Amino acid sequence: MPGQLSEEVLHKALLHVEDLLGRILTPFILLGDTAKGVKKESLAGLDKIQVGVMEKELIESNLRTLETLVGDIRTDYGFGYVVGGVPVEIHIIKKNIPIFENPDHAFYRAGEYAIPNPIEEYSKARWLI
Repeated sequence: MPGQLSEEVLHKALLHVEDLLGRILTPFILLGDTAKGVKKESLAGLDKIQVGVMEKELIESNLRTLETLVGDIRTDYGFGYVVGGVPVEIHIIKKNIPIFENPDHAFYRAGEYAIPNPIEEYSKARWLI
């Protein structure tokens, strides 16, 4: 399908997010189809990378550093930017939702990523975020 993002490009975007949030010492959890893709060990077919950050983790100095690294990227759901042609969404999780409190972990290539626990329950309640 023309315009479809390759798995390699999506993986590089995921690594960029991991590096970016790691630089500001902010833990994150994979969301949406990104979480499901990592769980099944394939990002093929995705059109973006989605992650979530708990609001309590975003102190002012982290936000300033984030904006310094990628510019003014605020959106109605949190933050967004494009890297290597891949849209990246960083959602701010404002509610205390049990599926995020004790995340599961999934391995994808050489990385370990936090995903909602249980992911099946998250799939039914994605609209809450």
